[in-house]
Order: sequence, then structure tokens, then C-alpha cells
Amino acid sequence: MDDLPSFTTPLDWVVVAAYLALATLLAWCVKGRQESRRDFFLAGRTLPWPVVAASIAATEIGVAAFLILPGVMMAWEGDFTRLQWVIGAILARAVVAGFFVKRFYEGDHHSPYDFIGSRLGRGAKGLATVLFLFGGLLAHLVRLLLAAVPLHLVTPLPLGWCLVLIATFAVLWTLPGGMRSVAWTDLANLLVVLAAGFCALLWMVDGFADGWATLQETARSAERFDGSVVDKLKWLDFRSDPALEFTFWVSIFAVPFLHVSLLGVDQSHAQPLFCCRGPREARKAILWSVVGQVVVLLMMLVGIAIFVFYRLDPPTDPVILKAMKWSGGAPGEPLFAFPVWIVTEMPTALRGLMLAGIIAVAVSSFDSFLVAIGQIHADRYSSKFSSPGAMVSRIYIAFVGALLGCAAFTLFGICEVVGADLLALISRVPAYTAGPLLALFLAALAGRGRTVGFVIGTALSMFAVAFSRRDLAILEENEVTGGALAAIHSELLSGKLEIAGTLFASPWGWPLTSLLTLACGWDYRRKKPSAL
Repeated sequence: MDDLPSFTTPLDWVVVAAYLALATLLAWCVKGRQESRRDFFLAGRTLPWPVVAASIAATEIGVAAFLILPGVMMAWEGDFTRLQWVIGAILARAVVAGFFVKRFYEGDHHSPYDFIGSRLGRGAKGLATVLFLFGGLLAHLVRLLLAAVPLHLVTPLPLGWCLVLIATFAVLWTLPGGMRSVAWTDLANLLVVLAAGFCALLWMVDGFADGWATLQETARSAERFDGSVVDKLKWLDFRSDPALEFTFWVSIFAVPFLHVSLLGVDQSHAQPLFCCRGPREARKAILWSVVGQVVVLLMMLVGIAIFVFYRLDPPTDPVILKAMKWSGGAPGEPLFAFPVWIVTEMPTALRGLMLAGIIAVAVSSFDSFLVAIGQIHADRYSSKFSSPGAMVSRIYIAFVGALLGCAAFTLFGICEVVGADLLALISRVPAYTAGPLLALFLAALAGRGRTVGFVIGTALSMFAVAFSRRDLAILEENEVTGGALAAIHSELLSGKLEIAGTLFASPWGWPLTSLLTLACGWDYRRKKPSAL
């Protein structure tokens, strides 16, 4: 076979088509009565908490965990120290359940930004909404591409049709019942992803001479070409070097800030929490959504198993080597490694299930974002959120879905001209907005904050992140920034101020930008006692 698409068979596409058809049927069967925007965006606040938990988990997994993580684990540097971040995800859920959920159900709020507006005013709500749209829009454009590009590589479908496929089913699974349809299809997608991951793992382990023993022995003592030995199963790292991202200290002091921001303030992830029957069930949902981290562990194991698979039987097909950018006994492109392995090594039918899993994780992230921006539109232009008008929201969502699909295709063309670094830069935009969004919500909890201060704090946080990461260097290389900014950036990353670059280059930027924005926006004036 001289190209990757030739590895797929008609039966694989029958499996993919069957799943897409069944998921679409599910979206229409569970839609319920849509008498108002409240029914469409909040599911009438009648969703069972296990479905809400599955929806949160499916949205959180996204393309990165299912597609990219196995490729990262296949690299020599990939090991289980990344699993320590699960500790931060668990701690974040406890915070959201204990302090955020109760506020969501006070005053009949429809989003985290409603709560921010009720406590800090319309200006703060507007700032939070703009930050969400800025970060969410660019992040979801990149996620669309991260799913469509490898799908295009391993199937006969052109890139444009891959984008159309994902965007179309995201819209089809959203239009019938809004959040109700999205939540139930997210549950189905989560089950498909789990099934695909377990099938891949068990199929590989069964093919090893001594099963799990072979996997453990090979992964614990993998020898590189230079003679060094790598233990890919190590998972605890207590080193205190601030330049290291995957340490125990990062997982408990830095990672929770990101996950609290995503689960409690990012509307794409937080939206399902507003659809429960009450705060008690919403707390159960957010706590049990930790099941999504099982998928993270599963895909790490899949990546390690593929690493062992290729250690025992190195690839020789030029098509595979070129697609993975194979070099030094490991793939040079993590995004393509897992999809290429799927189509070249998995048996027929199971290959189709894996391809369906790729589409499922892409749709689960995208349809949640469509509902979120649809609600923002409805909340802004409707005088009564409970008023009829779900059809207008459906039209708006369909339009936005088509527009974002076209924007993703355009972005791909721009990245091909400018360079892949631009795509990597855009994918990190949420790192700029997570801290300020969390700061706004924390100030709203206390009811003390000034919009002007938050704007200043947000600007300072974004500049700090840009100066201390390689993001600004990418702009410099493309002659977007001037010499003065380049000089400051170089100084931050070297010389006397090297520590600033070291800290912000790691996840410590999440707590630092949160606290910086909160300090700038906090209202330090003491409240006058209320008159009796």
C-alpha cells in the first residue's frame, strides 16, 4: 500500500457511519419539548446528574487527550509524570463543588457571567464574556484543525470535507434539543472513546509475548541509541525546579487554578452544571465527572503500549515513517502518531471504531462551545430568557457552526504560509485568559471589584505571559513586533531576569495571572455598614 487512506476498508466506514447515525438519532429522540430558550439552553433544568457528569467529562477530554496524548507518550520523554496533573483536576472539582455550584443556582443564573454581572456589574460581565469568546473561539478553531488534519491524513477525505463532517455533526447533535441533546450525545461519545481506547490497549497487550509483563519490562528499561535508559512508567516527581511542568508541586499548587477556571468559569465546560435539578445534583455531577481522567490514564497507557509495540517491531514502511516523521526511534509529530498507528495496525471494524472516536471527541468539544455562544447571544438580545424563540437560537447556532468551519479552513491556509508555529501559538491562547476569568469570578464571590482594575490586570497578565514565553518570539520571527519588544523579551528569558522566563514558561503562570488580575481589580475600600 502506497498511501495511508488505502489501509481503510468499506467495513470501517460502515462502522463510522453507523455510529454517527445512531448518535444523531439519539440527539433527536432525547430532545424533549422545546418551548423556550430556557428549555433549549438549560434543558429545563431536568437533566440527570450522571448525564451531566458525562457531558463535562467528554468536553474536558477533547482532542488533546485522545489524539495527541498517545503520541506524546510514544516519545522518549513521555512518561506518567503527566498523570500527577490529575491531582490538580480532583482538587479543582472539590473547589467548584464547594464554592461555585451554590452560587450558580442563586438568583436563577444561566451562566458564570450572569453571576459575575449580578455581583460586579455589567462591565465586569462584558469583560468576562469577551475573554471567554476570545479564548474559546481561537481554541476551538485549533481543536477543529487538530481533529480534521490527522483525519484528512489517514482517510480519503479532503481537509475541507473533514471540517465539514465535524462541524455538521456538531450542529446536528445540537439543534434538536440544545443542551439536552448535547449532554446525551456527549455521554455516547464518552462511551465510544472508552471502548476505542480499551480495544486498542487490549489488542496490543494480547499480542505481546508475555502480555502485561512484556509491556512493563520494556517500558521500564527502554534503551536509547546513546545508551541511556528511560523509565517511562515513573509517575511521581518531587523536584522543586520551577522550570519543570510535571511535578507534584505543580499539580497541587498550579494546575488547580487552570481546572477551576475551566470547570467553573469557562462556559463551554460549566454550562452542563446549570442544567441539573438543583445544586445538590450539580455537585454530584462535577465530582463524578472525574471519570474523564480515567480516559487520560487510558490514553497514556495506549501511548506506552504503542511505544513498546514499535520497540519490539520497529516500523519500516516509508509511508508510516514519513507520516509520523519518525526519527531516533520515536515519532517527531505527536499529532499524527496515534491516527497513523490506528489505520496501519488495527484490524478491520476496530479501525472504524477508533476513527469514530476521533470524530466523537472533536464533536463533544465543538457542540458545547456552540451552545455556550448561542446562550450568550440569546441572553444579550432576549428580554426574557424564558420567552419562546428556540428556533432563532437554532438558526444562530447553525450559522456560527458553518462560520467556524470556514474560519478553521482559512486558518489552516494561513498556517501553511506563515508556519506551524502560528497554530501552536493560537492553541495557547486559553492560557492567557484562564487567570483573568478566574480572578473575575473570585472577586464576584466576594462582591468586591472594579471593572477598570480588571481590565488593567488582564492586560498586565497577558503581557507578562507573552514576554515570558516563546509566543512573543514567534511574532518577532515573523516581524510582527518591533525591536524594543524583542530586546525586553530577550532580557526576560536570559541574564538577570532569567527567573521570570523560567517561572512563566511553566504552569505557574495560571496562579500568578489569577492573583495579579485579582489584585488589580479588587476593590480595597471597606464597605459601609448597611443602614438599619
